[in-house]
Parts: sequence; structure tokens; C-alpha cells
Amino acid sequence: MLNRRGQVVGAVLFAGVCMVADSAAGQVIIEDLKIIPSDGIAGQWFGSAVDADGGLLVVGGPYDDDRGFQSGSAYVFDAATGTRVAKLLPVGDASRIRLGRSVAIDAGVVAISGFSTQFGGPGIAYLFDAVTGTLRSQLIPSDGWHGKGYGHAIAIDDHVVAVGAPYAQDSWGIEVGAVYLFDAVSGAELFRLNPANGAYQDQFGWSVAVGSGVIAVGSRLRDDRGDGSGSVYLFDRATGEQVAQVFAPDGAAGDEFGYSVAIGEGVLVVGARKDDDTGADSGSIYLFEISSGELIGKLVAKDGAPGDQLGWSVAIDSGIIAAGAPRYNSGSGIASAYLFRQTTGEQIAKAIPSNGAAAEWFGLSIGIDSGTVVIGAPLNYENGTVVGAAFVYEVNGIICRADLNTDGMLDTRDFLLYLNYWTVQDPISDWNADNTINTQDFIAYLNDWSAGC
Repeated sequence: MLNRRGQVVGAVLFAGVCMVADSAAGQVIIEDLKIIPSDGIAGQWFGSAVDADGGLLVVGGPYDDDRGFQSGSAYVFDAATGTRVAKLLPVGDASRIRLGRSVAIDAGVVAISGFSTQFGGPGIAYLFDAVTGTLRSQLIPSDGWHGKGYGHAIAIDDHVVAVGAPYAQDSWGIEVGAVYLFDAVSGAELFRLNPANGAYQDQFGWSVAVGSGVIAVGSRLRDDRGDGSGSVYLFDRATGEQVAQVFAPDGAAGDEFGYSVAIGEGVLVVGARKDDDTGADSGSIYLFEISSGELIGKLVAKDGAPGDQLGWSVAIDSGIIAAGAPRYNSGSGIASAYLFRQTTGEQIAKAIPSNGAAAEWFGLSIGIDSGTVVIGAPLNYENGTVVGAAFVYEVNGIICRADLNTDGMLDTRDFLLYLNYWTVQDPISDWNADNTINTQDFIAYLNDWSAGC
């Protein structure tokens, strides 16, 4: 792996505690692999959506034109080599459908969706075999799909697919939103999810996630903490019943809490891309316990700045949170993405593209699986053309917390380095993050070091 190691100044807010950055808290990394489609076209927006699972990557290109003007597509790649496995296309003439607006992959099944931005335009969602590219089913809502933004978001896990339609109308008015659940095996619709307290222009269904027995749905313009503060709803996956609604306890108007969502093992991750903790629209990430709905902590980038919009995209796997900060509003520097440790809130790394430039929207989409992180940059400029790109990072070597010297090996040198930190009461040695450095921290580090990585 190529990487650049260095200190990033700032702070992480976790469980109400301000954890000051230190020289070992994170490093800056550049990609191991950059993927550009061999048949890419100008303005394809390749990288608008990405996901990773089982050694495969799926990348959306919603402005591709194989099946008509802006019909869209998605590609499947080998995560280790970048070799193209399949290209997935809509059926028939699909002009302006923009398939690839959202993508997801689980257990060899790719879920892809798209929709027309024209008023009353249709949306679409498909399931494909990830390896063969064979169409498995088209997911059609029983009440029709015109004018709802059906296909704006899609997620799949354990044979259940969720498709967001944030512009759907019901008795509360237009753009209340809805989410449709489908059986990934049969393609049959299971439930239509609606919020118990939906309101005009909440845009429920802007983001969706499936996991840990629940469906998480972002309602980015919900007004519970002020106009456009946002909220997230949780539904029981088996029954379709709403079980919780969560908000940012410090939420404010315009935060767009729920712009992105992800689910880990018992943990809900929520992006609030316009939160202002480190400057206007700098963005933040919230963690909640799914079983109780209680806030676990809040994450901000150590070098967060106005316009970064951290939390535009979020993903989680094996206790590692990945989040994009595409700097849509700032345009003043290379965009970035961040890796955090779920249990402590520690910022592990900041990912940047090796040849990135401002306004490429790196971090607009993000995925993580088994130490492989994929990040989309749909406005990446290559060889005189804006096609877009996907950047791949292999991070297993840096997410091992006990590897204090970050050399990719866990050995006596790491133990001695920790012993030195602990002896001088360096904040790094507060291993259990309780703001007290004592024997418990030493034992906690020893356990992690002994367990290996």
C-alpha cells in the first residue's frame, strides 16, 4: 500500500467527550487501485454510487447511454485486481432512467436502481447475478412508480431489498416519501413503509439501509429539530412496523440528518452533511444503538472545514466506519474520506486520491467490506474527459489499533511503544477512552496486542 503518514489536527466528539488529535490517531492514505471504465463516456458520472461485498465491487454510472440517453449502467469489478466482471444494463429503451443512481451488493446479488428527474418520470430497480450479469428480477411496486423518485436509494441484506421513493405522495401531501421492501429471491413486494408522522416534503426514503433485523430510512428534510433538520426511522424487517425514530440531540435547522445511513452489528450510522460543528456545512456522523435508539457518539473530521459535508456518504463493516466528505460547497481543496473506529470514535485514516483535484466529488459514495474501501469520484477528470472513477483502498494494515507504529506488523516494538506512552501518561495510552490513564488501559492494550490483528 502507498500511504502518507502524518498528523491531522482537530478533534473527534465521542459520547460527549472531546478527544484531541495526536500523532498516532490517523494517517493520510492514497489509493491502491484506481478504476476507470474502459468504455466510459464523457459525463457518465461513473462512481456516483459504489458498494463492496465478497471480493467484488459494484460501481454505478447513471449517465451512461447504452440503452438510450442517460439510461445508465453499473459495473462489477474484482476488488483485488480491478478486472471487470460484468456490466449491468436496464432492459429495453430506458432513456433518462439513470440506472446506477444507487447500487448495493450482498451475497452475490447486485441491487441497482435509478429514476428520471423529470416530473412524473419513472423509477426502476433490478436484481442481477453479480458474476454472470444475469437479470434475476425487476422490482416493481404494487402501487406504481411514476413521480415518486422510486429508485433514489437501494439497499440489500439477507435476501431483503429496500427501495426508497422520497418524492412519493400520501395523505400528508407531496414528497412525504415511502420505502418498498422486496424479497430478493422471488422479487415479490413485502411491505410499503411509511412514517407514522410523515409530513409535506420530509423526503422519507432519501436513504435506506438493511441489517440487524431492521430497515433504516433517512428523512433528510424532517423538521423535528428545525426546518430541514432531518431524522431517521427504524422498521422491523419481519413485520414492516415502525419501531423507532431517532434525531440528532444537538440537531438544528438545515443539518439534513439522515442524508445517509448505514447499519453495522447493532449500530446505526447516520450522516448529517450540513451540520456545522467545524464550520458551516462541515458535516458530522452520529452513531446509535439499534436496540435502544440511544446515541452512542458523534464523529467529526479532525481537519473538518466549512463546506466539507462529511456524512454525504457513510458505510460500516466490522467496526470500521467509512464516510465521505466531497466538499461540494467549498470547491477549495481535494475532497476526502475518513475511517473511524466504531468503539472509540478514533479517526484511523484520511483517504485522498493520489491525483485528485478540487470539485471531483471524491467521497460522494463509499463502501467498505473486509478491509477493502471503495470511494466514488463521479467528476474525476482523466485524459481530458470527465468520466468518473472509483478508488480502492486496502486498509487492513492500518485498522489494527494495537499496531502503534503503523508498520503493518504487530510485534514487540508496538508493545514497547505503548509502554513508553503509558509510562509518561501520554493521551494515546488511554486505551479504554475513559479519560483516565491507569492499569486498566495497560491491560486493555495487552489484550488487544495479544489477540493480534
